[in-house]
Amino acid sequence: MRGAPYTVSHRTTGAACGLDGVAELADLMTLDLANRLEQLPQAPMSLRRMEADRRLYERAVPLLPRAAVAALHRTYRPRPFVLVLVDGLFRRTSRLLRRLRARRHAG
Repeated sequence: MRGAPYTVSHRTTGAACGLDGVAELADLMTLDLANRLEQLPQAPMSLRRMEADRRLYERAVPLLPRAAVAALHRTYRPRPFVLVLVDGLFRRTSRLLRRLRARRHAG
């Protein structure tokens, strides 16, 4: 991580909010990971998105508590590229078929 203080964007206003140090960044990353792990069972996610999240959280491992790192590694296992690719193709094809069916039934 480069530079200090770190900044994040306010969720609703988009304004930049400063972080005074690594401790605040660590707290935010821990909270973000905890929220994601809690939501994951109810929110189906593509393997591509999961892989992107895993890479992000892996970069934050030095900031995270041990329990959070253990939960991360249990939940976000690295996936082979081909599996991520096939999942993406399947999801896109499914969306396309749903759209085509909806058009056929609408018209």
